[in-house]
Amino acid sequence: MRKLAYLLGRSISLLFPEGLRKKMISLFNYVRCGFYRSRLYYCGEQVQLYKGVRLREAEYISIGKGTAIDRNTTLSVTGNHKGASLIIGEYCSIGEGCHITASYQIEIGSHTLFGKHVTVTDNSHGKLDHSDIETPPTKREVCSKGGVKIGENVWIGEKATILPAVEIGNNCIIGANSVVTHSVPDNSIAVGNPARIVKQI
Repeated sequence: MRKLAYLLGRSISLLFPEGLRKKMISLFNYVRCGFYRSRLYYCGEQVQLYKGVRLREAEYISIGKGTAIDRNTTLSVTGNHKGASLIIGEYCSIGEGCHITASYQIEIGSHTLFGKHVTVTDNSHGKLDHSDIETPPTKREVCSKGGVKIGENVWIGEKATILPAVEIGNNCIIGANSVVTHSVPDNSIAVGNPARIVKQI
């Protein structure tokens, strides 16, 4: 039985070589994007949405030309604030399992690279003060302390978290597992929890 399964797998690999497999995946990504195009506020050409991408309140989401969003990523706009939006620039690469959620505004510049499992949020459950501390988190109002803006040519490492009211400048690098609580100027490398600038180029 094992030999038969092995031969079956080998036969499939010969019928569908790696190059063809990648082309088929790319084709299905474009089909998926075509399905969502009419729902998005804006969708540029050559956008790829991989399997498992979830779009919530897609009518407030814009995705620029040539951007690829990898598997199991969630893009979400709560719509609690008038004019809430999520804007992703051109030729970005959003890694697998990322979670980007806006209740006010998140803007990501062009040519930005996200590693896997990056979180970007401009909101929290409740005001985090005595007024709702005894209210269950699921029943607290979603509140924003300010939007998030990420510049162009930024590289954000795996499992990093970008918190509300943060601006990351152009050409920055954010280290893996970092938690960004304050703004980072252009051409900076920031790492740690909370993230601190360790070098400016």
